[in-house]
Amino acid sequence: PDVLYPEGWLAPLLAALGTDPTHGGPGLVLPVLLDPDGTVQEAGQQLRCDGSTRPLTTPPGEVGTGDADYASAACWLVRRDELERIGGFDPAFHPAYYEDVDLLLRLRSLGGRWAIVPDATVVHRRGSSTADRHVPDIRPQRAELLARWPEIRWTRPA
Repeated sequence: PDVLYPEGWLAPLLAALGTDPTHGGPGLVLPVLLDPDGTVQEAGQQLRCDGSTRPLTTPPGEVGTGDADYASAACWLVRRDELERIGGFDPAFHPAYYEDVDLLLRLRSLGGRWAIVPDATVVHRRGSSTADRHVPDIRPQRAELLARWPEIRWTRPA
């Protein structure tokens, strides 16, 4: 409910997903997220040693997966077989927060690839899907993420 899809957003994602992941192509692709004013909200995110995150705001056309550790699940295209292979979103992260981080870390750990497609952009009205309801305490999800992926504590910048 918080994503607006401009004309032409899907074709670049489908083209990027068209390569078979068993031959080196990504099993999951995503667009660059824009704020309603057209500025880059996120072209992936970096994890910090405490499990917090920092959006990368490289302009469209200059991004790829690059330095991104994960990307918000506001808009993903994923191959069904790849999603089934890695087990989908883990209910331990319900109702939300960090489920996307965990899924992309699992994807990579199992030899899969994902990519940000710079030619695809969507508008993400960040926070609008939670504006009228209580936002849960995310500390338990962050603790779960750090317990599962302890290397985050020593391999990520502060």
